[in-house]
Amino acid sequence: MAQTLAQTNGDPAPGVIPAEVFHDATELVFPDGIRLERFARFGEDRFCQTTPNLRKLVINDSGTVLPGGYFKNLQVKEITVPYEVITRSVNLFRGSTAKRVKITNGGGGNADFSFGQFMECMNLESVEIENGVSAVPDSCFYKCEKLKRVEIPDSVTVINKGAFSDCVSLLDAGLPPNVRTIGDVAYRGCDSLSEVSIPAGADVGSHAFCNCQNLERVFVDGKVGDNAFAECPNLRRVEFGPNARDIGGQAFANCKGLKTVSLPEGLERVRKEAFYGAGLVTAKVACGETCFTRDWPSSEPFRNCNDMQSVYVANDFEGDKYRLVRLFGLRSVQEKVSIVKEGDWSWAPGCALADAGIAPGFMADGKLMLVDFGEKGLDQGTADLLAGAIAKAGDDIGVVFIGTDNTVLKALSDLSDVKKLLIYPPKKDASKAV
Repeated sequence: MAQTLAQTNGDPAPGVIPAEVFHDATELVFPDGIRLERFARFGEDRFCQTTPNLRKLVINDSGTVLPGGYFKNLQVKEITVPYEVITRSVNLFRGSTAKRVKITNGGGGNADFSFGQFMECMNLESVEIENGVSAVPDSCFYKCEKLKRVEIPDSVTVINKGAFSDCVSLLDAGLPPNVRTIGDVAYRGCDSLSEVSIPAGADVGSHAFCNCQNLERVFVDGKVGDNAFAECPNLRRVEFGPNARDIGGQAFANCKGLKTVSLPEGLERVRKEAFYGAGLVTAKVACGETCFTRDWPSSEPFRNCNDMQSVYVANDFEGDKYRLVRLFGLRSVQEKVSIVKEGDWSWAPGCALADAGIAPGFMADGKLMLVDFGEKGLDQGTADLLAGAIAKAGDDIGVVFIGTDNTVLKALSDLSDVKKLLIYPPKKDASKAV
Protein backbone atom coordinates (compact mmCIF):
# COMPACT_ATOMS: atom_id res chain seq x y z
CA MET A 1 0.00 0.00 0.00
CA ALA A 2 1.42 3.37 -1.04
CA GLN A 3 0.98 6.05 1.57
CA THR A 4 1.92 9.70 1.98
CA LEU A 5 2.21 11.61 5.21
CA ALA A 6 -0.66 13.83 4.06
CA GLN A 7 -2.93 10.78 4.11
CA THR A 8 -2.51 10.19 7.83
CA ASN A 9 -5.44 10.83 10.15
CA GLY A 10 -5.03 14.26 11.66
CA ASP A 11 -1.89 16.24 12.19
CA PRO A 12 0.17 14.64 14.95
CA ALA A 13 1.70 17.00 17.42
CA PRO A 14 5.44 17.62 17.06
CA GLY A 15 7.41 14.80 18.60
CA VAL A 16 4.47 12.33 18.54
CA ILE A 17 3.40 9.88 15.86
CA PRO A 18 1.27 6.78 16.37
CA ALA A 19 3.11 3.56 15.56
CA GLU A 20 0.17 2.15 13.62
CA VAL A 21 0.10 5.02 11.09
CA PHE A 22 2.65 3.46 8.74
CA HIS A 23 2.44 -0.15 9.87
CA ASP A 24 0.97 -1.50 6.61
CA ALA A 25 2.68 0.94 4.22
CA THR A 26 4.86 -0.53 1.47
CA GLU A 27 5.65 2.85 -0.11
CA LEU A 28 6.05 5.96 2.00
CA VAL A 29 6.14 9.40 0.34
CA PHE A 30 6.86 12.66 2.16
CA PRO A 31 5.61 15.34 -0.30
CA ASP A 32 6.58 18.97 -0.65
CA GLY A 33 5.40 21.10 2.23
CA ILE A 34 5.59 18.34 4.82
CA ARG A 35 8.54 18.97 7.11
CA LEU A 36 9.65 15.77 8.79
CA GLU A 37 11.29 17.61 11.64
CA ARG A 38 7.83 18.52 12.91
CA PHE A 39 7.09 14.88 13.62
CA ALA A 40 8.53 12.24 15.87
CA ARG A 41 12.24 11.56 15.78
CA PHE A 42 11.62 7.90 15.30
CA GLY A 43 15.07 6.67 16.21
CA GLU A 44 16.48 3.65 14.42
CA ASP A 45 14.59 1.03 16.43
CA ARG A 46 11.28 2.90 16.55
CA PHE A 47 11.11 3.52 12.80
CA CYS A 48 12.11 -0.02 11.85
CA GLN A 49 9.45 -1.45 14.16
CA THR A 50 6.88 0.98 12.81
CA THR A 51 7.37 0.07 9.11
CA PRO A 52 7.90 -3.69 8.83
CA ASN A 53 6.51 -3.86 5.27
CA LEU A 54 8.17 -0.78 3.79
CA ARG A 55 9.71 -1.21 0.34
CA LYS A 56 10.17 2.36 -0.88
CA LEU A 57 10.85 5.67 0.86
CA VAL A 58 10.56 8.96 -1.05
CA ILE A 59 11.35 12.40 0.37
CA ASN A 60 10.42 15.26 -1.95
CA ASP A 61 10.91 18.37 0.15
CA SER A 62 14.48 19.63 -0.19
CA GLY A 63 13.94 21.87 2.84
CA THR A 64 13.65 18.91 5.19
CA VAL A 65 16.05 18.95 8.14
CA LEU A 66 16.72 15.64 9.89
CA PRO A 67 18.85 14.72 12.88
CA GLY A 68 21.78 12.37 12.48
CA GLY A 69 20.88 8.70 12.04
CA TYR A 70 17.17 9.51 11.53
CA PHE A 71 16.61 6.50 9.24
CA LYS A 72 19.53 4.43 10.46
CA ASN A 73 19.14 0.68 9.78
CA LEU A 74 15.91 1.33 7.86
CA GLN A 75 14.46 -1.87 6.31
CA VAL A 76 13.64 -0.77 2.76
CA LYS A 77 14.40 -1.60 -0.88
CA GLU A 78 14.50 1.84 -2.53
CA ILE A 79 15.28 5.35 -1.29
CA THR A 80 14.77 8.65 -3.12
CA VAL A 81 16.04 11.72 -1.30
CA PRO A 82 17.04 15.29 -2.27
CA TYR A 83 20.72 16.19 -2.22
CA GLU A 84 20.02 19.10 0.14
CA VAL A 85 18.57 16.75 2.74
CA ILE A 86 21.61 14.51 2.92
CA THR A 87 23.96 17.51 3.12
CA ARG A 88 22.30 18.71 6.33
CA SER A 89 22.83 15.57 8.38
CA VAL A 90 25.17 12.68 9.16
CA ASN A 91 24.71 8.89 9.01
CA LEU A 92 21.16 9.50 7.79
CA PHE A 93 20.55 6.07 6.21
CA ARG A 94 23.54 4.25 7.66
CA GLY A 95 23.08 0.48 7.67
CA SER A 96 19.89 0.60 5.61
CA THR A 97 18.93 -2.49 3.60
CA ALA A 98 18.19 -0.43 0.45
CA LYS A 99 19.30 -1.93 -2.88
CA ARG A 100 18.73 1.22 -4.93
CA VAL A 101 19.29 4.89 -4.08
CA LYS A 102 18.39 7.98 -6.09
CA ILE A 103 19.67 11.40 -5.04
CA THR A 104 17.62 14.17 -6.60
CA ASN A 105 18.64 17.75 -7.21
CA GLY A 106 16.78 20.60 -5.58
CA GLY A 107 19.19 23.40 -6.42
CA GLY A 108 21.47 23.69 -3.40
CA GLY A 109 23.25 21.95 -0.56
CA ASN A 110 26.74 22.03 0.93
CA ALA A 111 28.48 18.66 1.19
CA ASP A 112 31.08 20.02 3.62
CA PHE A 113 28.86 19.25 6.60
CA SER A 114 27.66 15.82 5.51
CA PHE A 115 29.11 12.45 6.45
CA GLY A 116 28.34 8.74 6.04
CA GLN A 117 24.78 9.06 4.78
CA PHE A 118 24.64 5.57 3.22
CA MET A 119 27.63 4.11 5.01
CA GLU A 120 27.62 0.32 5.44
CA CYS A 121 24.45 -0.23 3.43
CA MET A 122 25.43 -3.82 2.73
CA ASN A 123 22.69 -4.55 0.16
CA LEU A 124 23.09 -1.40 -1.91
CA GLU A 125 23.75 -2.26 -5.59
CA SER A 126 23.12 0.90 -7.61
CA VAL A 127 23.15 4.66 -7.11
CA GLU A 128 21.75 7.35 -9.40
CA ILE A 129 22.65 10.99 -8.82
CA GLU A 130 20.68 13.60 -10.75
CA ASN A 131 22.34 16.33 -12.79
CA GLY A 132 22.78 19.54 -10.83
CA VAL A 133 24.30 17.88 -7.77
CA SER A 134 27.76 19.36 -7.21
CA ALA A 135 29.55 16.88 -4.91
CA VAL A 136 29.49 13.42 -3.37
CA PRO A 137 29.77 13.91 0.42
CA ASP A 138 32.40 12.47 2.77
CA SER A 139 32.15 8.69 3.28
CA CYS A 140 28.72 8.81 1.66
CA PHE A 141 28.89 5.22 0.39
CA TYR A 142 31.71 3.92 2.53
CA LYS A 143 31.83 0.13 2.73
CA CYS A 144 28.77 -0.54 0.59
CA GLU A 145 30.18 -3.90 -0.34
CA LYS A 146 27.62 -4.86 -3.03
CA LEU A 147 27.59 -1.51 -4.81
CA LYS A 148 28.44 -2.19 -8.47
CA ARG A 149 27.16 0.79 -10.39
CA VAL A 150 27.01 4.52 -9.72
CA GLU A 151 25.78 7.21 -12.12
CA ILE A 152 27.59 10.47 -11.39
CA PRO A 153 26.44 13.44 -13.52
CA ASP A 154 28.64 15.99 -15.27
CA SER A 155 27.65 18.62 -12.69
CA VAL A 156 29.68 16.89 -9.98
CA THR A 157 33.07 18.55 -9.49
CA VAL A 158 34.09 17.04 -6.13
CA ILE A 159 34.26 13.44 -4.92
CA ASN A 160 34.84 13.95 -1.22
CA LYS A 161 37.01 12.03 1.22
CA GLY A 162 36.18 8.34 1.48
CA ALA A 163 33.07 8.68 -0.70
CA PHE A 164 33.36 5.14 -2.14
CA SER A 165 36.07 3.69 0.07
CA ASP A 166 35.95 -0.11 0.45
CA CYS A 167 33.19 -0.54 -2.12
CA VAL A 168 34.76 -3.85 -3.13
CA SER A 169 32.24 -4.64 -5.91
CA LEU A 170 32.33 -1.25 -7.68
CA LEU A 171 33.11 -1.86 -11.36
CA ASP A 172 33.57 1.72 -12.56
CA ALA A 173 34.67 4.84 -10.68
CA GLY A 174 32.19 6.80 -12.83
CA LEU A 175 34.32 9.95 -12.84
CA PRO A 176 32.61 12.67 -14.92
CA PRO A 177 34.74 15.01 -17.08
CA ASN A 178 34.25 18.07 -14.86
CA VAL A 179 35.59 16.53 -11.65
CA ARG A 180 38.36 18.69 -10.22
CA THR A 181 38.90 17.09 -6.80
CA ILE A 182 39.03 13.42 -5.85
CA GLY A 183 39.37 13.37 -2.08
CA ASP A 184 41.66 11.36 0.16
CA VAL A 185 40.84 7.63 0.25
CA ALA A 186 37.86 8.30 -2.06
CA TYR A 187 38.13 4.90 -3.79
CA ARG A 188 40.53 3.10 -1.47
CA GLY A 189 40.10 -0.68 -1.46
CA CYS A 190 37.74 -0.79 -4.47
CA ASP A 191 38.96 -4.22 -5.50
CA SER A 192 36.76 -4.63 -8.59
CA LEU A 193 38.06 -1.55 -10.40
CA SER A 194 40.24 -2.56 -13.35
CA GLU A 195 40.75 0.79 -15.06
CA VAL A 196 40.66 4.43 -13.93
CA SER A 197 40.85 7.53 -16.11
CA ILE A 198 41.39 10.78 -14.20
CA PRO A 199 39.84 13.79 -16.02
CA ALA A 200 42.04 16.64 -17.21
CA GLY A 201 43.14 18.95 -14.42
CA ALA A 202 41.70 16.86 -11.59
CA ASP A 203 43.63 16.56 -8.31
CA VAL A 204 43.84 13.04 -6.89
CA GLY A 205 43.99 13.01 -3.10
CA SER A 206 46.18 11.02 -0.75
CA HIS A 207 45.52 7.24 -0.86
CA ALA A 208 42.60 7.90 -3.22
CA PHE A 209 42.95 4.59 -5.09
CA CYS A 210 45.38 2.69 -2.89
CA ASN A 211 44.87 -1.01 -2.20
CA CYS A 212 42.71 -1.55 -5.29
CA GLN A 213 43.74 -5.15 -5.74
CA ASN A 214 42.64 -5.63 -9.38
CA LEU A 215 43.36 -2.19 -10.79
CA GLU A 216 45.37 -2.70 -14.01
CA ARG A 217 45.42 0.57 -15.93
CA VAL A 218 45.52 4.21 -14.90
CA PHE A 219 45.43 7.40 -16.95
CA VAL A 220 46.26 10.54 -14.97
CA ASP A 221 45.90 14.07 -16.29
CA GLY A 222 46.31 16.14 -13.14
CA LYS A 223 48.03 16.22 -9.78
CA VAL A 224 48.64 12.88 -8.04
CA GLY A 225 48.61 12.88 -4.23
CA ASP A 226 50.79 10.93 -1.82
CA ASN A 227 50.18 7.15 -1.96
CA ALA A 228 47.35 7.76 -4.43
CA PHE A 229 47.80 4.41 -6.22
CA ALA A 230 50.06 2.65 -3.74
CA GLU A 231 49.76 -1.06 -3.00
CA CYS A 232 47.91 -1.88 -6.24
CA PRO A 233 49.67 -5.18 -6.99
CA ASN A 234 48.20 -5.76 -10.46
CA LEU A 235 48.69 -2.27 -11.84
CA ARG A 236 50.45 -2.81 -15.18
CA ARG A 237 50.11 0.43 -17.09
CA VAL A 238 50.30 4.08 -16.02
CA GLU A 239 49.98 6.93 -18.51
CA PHE A 240 50.27 10.64 -17.83
CA GLY A 241 48.35 13.24 -19.84
CA PRO A 242 49.47 16.74 -20.82
CA ASN A 243 48.03 18.29 -17.64
CA ALA A 244 49.96 16.01 -15.29
CA ARG A 245 52.30 18.23 -13.27
CA ASP A 246 52.96 16.70 -9.86
CA ILE A 247 53.38 13.09 -8.68
CA GLY A 248 53.10 12.67 -4.91
CA GLY A 249 55.34 10.83 -2.50
CA GLN A 250 55.07 7.02 -2.83
CA ALA A 251 52.18 7.58 -5.22
CA PHE A 252 52.79 4.20 -6.88
CA ALA A 253 54.62 2.48 -4.03
CA ASN A 254 54.80 -1.32 -4.10
CA CYS A 255 52.94 -1.67 -7.40
CA LYS A 256 54.73 -4.90 -8.19
CA GLY A 257 52.97 -5.48 -11.51
CA LEU A 258 54.18 -2.17 -12.95
CA LYS A 259 57.12 -3.04 -15.21
CA THR A 260 57.64 0.18 -17.12
CA VAL A 261 56.78 3.86 -16.77
CA SER A 262 57.24 6.98 -18.88
CA LEU A 263 57.54 10.36 -17.12
CA PRO A 264 56.57 13.00 -19.69
CA GLU A 265 58.33 16.27 -20.39
CA GLY A 266 55.57 18.40 -18.87
CA LEU A 267 56.00 17.07 -15.34
CA GLU A 268 57.20 19.70 -12.86
CA ARG A 269 57.74 17.63 -9.73
CA VAL A 270 58.13 13.97 -8.80
CA ARG A 271 58.04 13.73 -5.02
CA LYS A 272 59.80 11.48 -2.54
CA GLU A 273 60.02 7.82 -3.54
CA ALA A 274 57.12 8.11 -5.99
CA PHE A 275 57.60 4.55 -7.30
CA TYR A 276 59.09 3.03 -4.15
CA GLY A 277 59.31 -0.76 -4.33
CA ALA A 278 57.48 -1.00 -7.67
CA GLY A 279 58.28 -3.86 -10.05
CA LEU A 280 59.82 -1.52 -12.63
CA VAL A 281 62.28 -2.97 -15.12
CA THR A 282 62.56 0.03 -17.42
CA ALA A 283 61.77 3.72 -17.06
CA LYS A 284 61.77 6.59 -19.50
CA VAL A 285 62.45 10.02 -17.98
CA ALA A 286 61.64 12.87 -20.36
CA CYS A 287 60.99 15.48 -17.66
CA GLY A 288 63.79 17.74 -16.45
CA GLU A 289 66.24 16.95 -13.68
CA THR A 290 64.65 19.61 -11.45
CA CYS A 291 61.62 17.34 -11.08
CA PHE A 292 63.69 15.26 -8.68
CA THR A 293 65.86 17.84 -6.90
CA ARG A 294 63.24 19.84 -5.00
CA ASP A 295 63.48 17.22 -2.24
CA TRP A 296 66.98 17.32 -0.83
CA PRO A 297 69.23 15.78 -2.01
CA SER A 298 66.77 14.20 -4.44
CA SER A 299 63.36 12.57 -4.40
CA GLU A 300 64.83 9.14 -5.27
CA PRO A 301 61.72 8.17 -7.25
CA PHE A 302 62.82 4.58 -7.97
CA ARG A 303 64.13 3.67 -4.55
CA ASN A 304 63.88 -0.04 -3.75
CA CYS A 305 62.91 -0.87 -7.36
CA ASN A 306 65.20 -3.86 -7.26
CA ASP A 307 64.18 -5.22 -10.67
CA MET A 308 65.21 -2.06 -12.51
CA GLN A 309 67.54 -2.74 -15.44
CA SER A 310 67.44 0.38 -17.59
CA VAL A 311 66.56 4.05 -17.21
CA TYR A 312 66.40 6.22 -20.34
CA VAL A 313 66.98 9.92 -19.78
CA ALA A 314 67.21 13.08 -21.86
CA ASN A 315 70.64 14.30 -22.90
CA ASP A 316 70.47 17.33 -20.59
CA PHE A 317 70.82 15.17 -17.46
CA GLU A 318 74.26 15.91 -16.02
CA GLY A 319 76.86 13.66 -14.44
CA ASP A 320 78.03 10.11 -14.76
CA LYS A 321 76.08 6.93 -14.18
CA TYR A 322 76.68 6.86 -10.44
CA ARG A 323 75.41 10.39 -9.91
CA LEU A 324 72.20 9.54 -11.76
CA VAL A 325 71.90 6.25 -9.88
CA ARG A 326 71.89 8.26 -6.65
CA LEU A 327 69.48 10.81 -8.12
CA PHE A 328 66.96 8.07 -8.93
CA GLY A 329 67.51 6.13 -5.70
CA LEU A 330 68.91 3.04 -7.44
CA ARG A 331 71.99 2.41 -5.34
CA SER A 332 70.75 -1.07 -4.39
CA VAL A 333 71.06 -2.12 -8.07
CA GLN A 334 73.78 0.26 -9.23
CA GLU A 335 75.99 -2.50 -10.61
CA LYS A 336 73.37 -4.00 -12.92
CA VAL A 337 71.29 -0.98 -13.90
CA SER A 338 72.07 0.96 -17.06
CA ILE A 339 71.44 4.69 -17.47
CA VAL A 340 70.98 5.45 -21.17
CA LYS A 341 70.97 8.97 -22.54
CA GLU A 342 69.03 9.57 -25.70
CA GLY A 343 67.21 12.50 -27.24
CA ASP A 344 63.53 12.59 -28.03
CA TRP A 345 62.40 9.19 -26.82
CA SER A 346 58.80 8.21 -27.51
CA TRP A 347 56.68 5.11 -27.18
CA ALA A 348 57.42 2.46 -29.75
CA PRO A 349 54.61 0.89 -31.79
CA GLY A 350 55.32 -2.23 -29.73
CA CYS A 351 54.14 -0.68 -26.47
CA ALA A 352 51.13 -3.00 -26.60
CA LEU A 353 53.60 -5.67 -25.54
CA ALA A 354 52.83 -4.60 -21.98
CA ASP A 355 49.58 -6.52 -22.38
CA ALA A 356 51.67 -9.68 -22.62
CA GLY A 357 53.42 -8.88 -19.35
CA ILE A 358 56.55 -7.56 -21.08
CA ALA A 359 58.08 -4.18 -20.44
CA PRO A 360 57.31 -2.18 -23.60
CA GLY A 361 59.98 -0.71 -25.81
CA PHE A 362 60.96 2.80 -26.69
CA MET A 363 61.81 4.20 -30.08
CA ALA A 364 64.45 6.81 -30.90
CA ASP A 365 63.95 8.76 -34.13
CA GLY A 366 61.84 5.93 -35.54
CA LYS A 367 64.83 3.59 -35.76
CA LEU A 368 65.29 1.75 -32.50
CA MET A 369 62.98 -0.45 -30.42
CA LEU A 370 64.13 -1.56 -26.99
CA VAL A 371 62.34 -4.60 -25.60
CA ASP A 372 63.03 -5.94 -22.14
CA PHE A 373 61.94 -9.50 -21.38
CA GLY A 374 63.50 -9.61 -17.93
CA GLU A 375 63.21 -13.08 -16.49
CA LYS A 376 59.93 -13.94 -18.20
CA GLY A 377 61.34 -15.35 -21.43
CA LEU A 378 59.45 -15.40 -24.69
CA ASP A 379 56.70 -17.84 -25.64
CA GLN A 380 55.31 -18.30 -29.13
CA GLY A 381 52.25 -16.12 -28.59
CA THR A 382 54.40 -13.26 -27.37
CA ALA A 383 56.81 -13.80 -30.27
CA ASP A 384 53.91 -13.43 -32.73
CA LEU A 385 52.81 -10.21 -31.01
CA LEU A 386 56.34 -8.87 -31.19
CA ALA A 387 56.65 -9.78 -34.85
CA GLY A 388 53.49 -7.82 -35.64
CA ALA A 389 54.75 -4.78 -33.75
CA ILE A 390 58.06 -4.86 -35.59
CA ALA A 391 56.32 -5.22 -38.96
CA LYS A 392 54.33 -2.04 -38.26
CA ALA A 393 57.47 -0.17 -37.34
CA GLY A 394 59.05 -0.42 -40.81
CA ASP A 395 61.74 -2.37 -42.61
CA ASP A 396 64.78 -0.63 -41.20
CA ILE A 397 63.89 -0.81 -37.49
CA GLY A 398 66.62 -1.92 -35.15
CA VAL A 399 65.66 -4.08 -32.18
CA VAL A 400 67.59 -4.27 -28.93
CA PHE A 401 66.67 -7.15 -26.63
CA ILE A 402 67.70 -6.54 -23.04
CA GLY A 403 68.43 -9.38 -20.65
CA THR A 404 68.16 -12.02 -23.37
CA ASP A 405 69.33 -15.58 -22.87
CA ASN A 406 69.68 -18.58 -25.18
CA THR A 407 66.00 -19.51 -24.81
CA VAL A 408 64.88 -16.07 -25.91
CA LEU A 409 67.33 -15.96 -28.79
CA LYS A 410 66.13 -19.32 -30.05
CA ALA A 411 62.54 -18.12 -30.02
CA LEU A 412 63.56 -14.99 -31.90
CA SER A 413 65.35 -16.92 -34.63
CA ASP A 414 62.04 -17.62 -36.39
CA LEU A 415 61.01 -13.95 -36.56
CA SER A 416 61.59 -13.13 -40.22
CA ASP A 417 60.46 -9.52 -39.70
CA VAL A 418 63.50 -8.70 -37.57
CA LYS A 419 65.80 -6.88 -39.98
CA LYS A 420 68.55 -6.18 -37.48
CA LEU A 421 69.13 -7.86 -34.14
CA LEU A 422 71.31 -6.27 -31.48
CA ILE A 423 72.10 -7.82 -28.13
CA TYR A 424 72.36 -5.46 -25.17
CA PRO A 425 74.30 -3.28 -24.63
CA PRO A 426 73.33 -1.57 -27.89
CA LYS A 427 75.79 -0.18 -30.37
CA LYS A 428 77.03 3.35 -29.71
CA ASP A 429 75.53 4.66 -32.92
CA ALA A 430 72.08 3.55 -31.73
CA SER A 431 72.09 4.87 -28.17
CA LYS A 432 74.67 6.14 -25.76
CA ALA A 433 75.21 4.35 -22.45
CA VAL A 434 76.52 6.45 -19.59
